[in-house]
Amino acid sequence: MTESRNHQVYHLEVLTSIYAYHQASILAEKMDDLHPDYRNLLQIMKERMELNIQPSLEQTAHFSETYGLKLAYNPPDKEQEANYLMVLESQLRNHDILNFVRGVSPIIYRLFMRLAKGEIAELDAYIHDTKDDKYDTWKFEQITPESPQALQDFAKKWHDPRLTSTSLMELLTLTQLPSEVKQIIRELRQLEKSIRNPLAHLIRPFDEQELHRTTKFSSQDFLDKLIALARHAGIIYPAKPFLCDQVNQVLQKLLEA
Repeated sequence: MTESRNHQVYHLEVLTSIYAYHQASILAEKMDDLHPDYRNLLQIMKERMELNIQPSLEQTAHFSETYGLKLAYNPPDKEQEANYLMVLESQLRNHDILNFVRGVSPIIYRLFMRLAKGEIAELDAYIHDTKDDKYDTWKFEQITPESPQALQDFAKKWHDPRLTSTSLMELLTLTQLPSEVKQIIRELRQLEKSIRNPLAHLIRPFDEQELHRTTKFSSQDFLDKLIALARHAGIIYPAKPFLCDQVNQVLQKLLEA
């Protein structure tokens, strides 16, 4: 192995160890003697970090059968949310707290919506999809005495037509969800709310200390609550070892092949 290739291999190992698959794939393009599955797996993880799960869904059977590496555990819609959690966890592990907290709002909304639809099967009939960047809205006029009781109770206390994580939280607290799940929902919404102002008026680095000062929670607490809620919503998110670390073990073997 030449000194130049040694240097390239070292940098590939460093980049993958911090889950920088995009940068690693750029370096890999300059190397012509890598195992085809190394390039393939690197590209899959690059796409996953960019929230595109399709390549991993298409090739999960190959990597499972060949390397014992399971890349997907859920149907596509749920895997998308599991993947979002994976990206958040990779940011947390790299102490990238700013991007971590910036990324929590979309997954909170999606998990709240999934739970709401699980409790109220016909929920879509009470939502107006604006199909653009504006808020979807509640169709309060569609809520009648024949509607699910939670929606009737919700309409009595909530009058803002915008469909937001706050309104979903209010609805979910009126459902038959277990009390401990409702508590996680309230805590996540409060965490999301408490970081909004610091992020909007950011004048100093937003690190772990700042997150704790602002919310009284650590980033790990935040992630643990998201994962707990996702699992209650029927999303499989594997416990340790972290998926990216499992991927990196296969990448290392292929690099040494």
